[in-house]
Amino acid sequence: LMADSQDEEARARLICGRAVAIAQAQSPEAALPAIDQQLRSIHVRSSGRAECLSDRAIISMHLDDREGALRYAQEALAALKATPLASRRHIANYTSLLAEGYYGVGRNREAFSTFAEALEMYAELGFSRGEDATTTRNNLAVAYQTAGQPLRALPIFEENLALMKERIAAPHPVRSEEHTSELQSHHD
Repeated sequence: LMADSQDEEARARLICGRAVAIAQAQSPEAALPAIDQQLRSIHVRSSGRAECLSDRAIISMHLDDREGALRYAQEALAALKATPLASRRHIANYTSLLAEGYYGVGRNREAFSTFAEALEMYAELGFSRGEDATTTRNNLAVAYQTAGQPLRALPIFEENLALMKERIAAPHPVRSEEHTSELQSHHD
């Protein structure tokens, strides 16, 4: 039974991952049936469900359904936290997604504190120089800027620019495992 449920989860992750590719290649709407079917399935209730919810949040953002994006991001993080063996890294990524959800609906204070929470997690994991953290900092800087707080945005932009210069100068990526992040492609 255990193997069966793990297969169902893995299959759900693949189906929802493919749906995101369909959303990018065709249209966000084209991706919805496959994801919504997985979310309705009673067999998908662990890591697969968390991932499908996070994919659903991202597609909602592309559809400019901001309330939906926030709701799915909240559900994704809750589902992930309920998953045994959820990695801190994934929790950080989903926390960053939740911050984007708050920002989308104009809940700036929650967006700022949630972005900060994600950045703290990346720092604890030793990933504060990696691409996920860089994306998160960039999103936080944009959030400050659009909220009329350019003085808070500036040092964050400067930090990212300094890191990028360093990365271009270094012949090897700072931390190669950063590139295996599952959320990276969703942030283009």
